[in-house]
Amino acid sequence: MRLFAILILMVMGSSLAQASDEASSTPMRDRPSVRMVGNSAKLNVVVNIVTELVSGRDPRLPMCAGTTHPCRGVEHLQITVNDRNLFVPVSAFLDISDLREGIITFSGNEATLSLKGGDASESYLVNIRFNENRVLTRALFSMLTPDEPLQETTYHEVVID
Repeated sequence: MRLFAILILMVMGSSLAQASDEASSTPMRDRPSVRMVGNSAKLNVVVNIVTELVSGRDPRLPMCAGTTHPCRGVEHLQITVNDRNLFVPVSAFLDISDLREGIITFSGNEATLSLKGGDASESYLVNIRFNENRVLTRALFSMLTPDEPLQETTYHEVVID
């Protein structure tokens, strides 16, 4: 059954990657969809990323300037943890384009999806940190200064009684 699923993903142009506590990167360049799987002692994570070509009046077009053409932007990002879909805010992924590679890493009860994109001086890294309940943070780094974030977003849980 698993071989059948991998063959279907390959035919559809997807990339399937599996990671455990020993993470390995997944190439993403020019792929319309990517599926990444990672496991730790506490978390079973599946990430699905759907991209589309950026053109015309797409608001991501300026982010593709200076990168390779055609440029693909992230249209949808789904994170599933322990068979539960997390709400992923659009702000966590809509400005991500020209993906190169991704990796899922684990630390205790949390995981981080790291996505590298862009080219040369326009290259960047986005880290999306989450736990089994929700997306926690997003940080954007320039690869020219990878130790200092350009942007940091914290997502808070809001409970309405």
